[in-house]
Amino acid sequence: KPSNNQAVQLVGGKFTVIVGISPKLKSGHSLQLYLNGSDRGRPQSSAYFSVTDIGKGSHMLKVEVIDNKTKEVVQSSGTVTIKAY
Repeated sequence: KPSNNQAVQLVGGKFTVIVGISPKLKSGHSLQLYLNGSDRGRPQSSAYFSVTDIGKGSHMLKVEVIDNKTKEVVQSSGTVTIKAY
C-alpha cells in the first residue's frame, strides 16, 4: 500500500507505506524504499515505512529486497505512482 495511482492524504507532510512481499522476507535480507529514485533511510526488516517531508503532487515509490551480506538486490517491486494531497 498504497497502490498505483492512488491518492494519498498527507498528515503533517507524511504517510505510511506498507510493503506486501511474497515469499516472506528471509533472514539476512532487508527492504529498501525509494521515493522518486532516491533511497529513503536505511534498509530495514519491517514492512512499514513512515515517509516524511514529502510535498503534494505525484511521487514514485519502489521497494527492493537487499541481501545484507552482499548488498545485492534480490528482488524489486515495480514502480508505484501516488498522488499526494
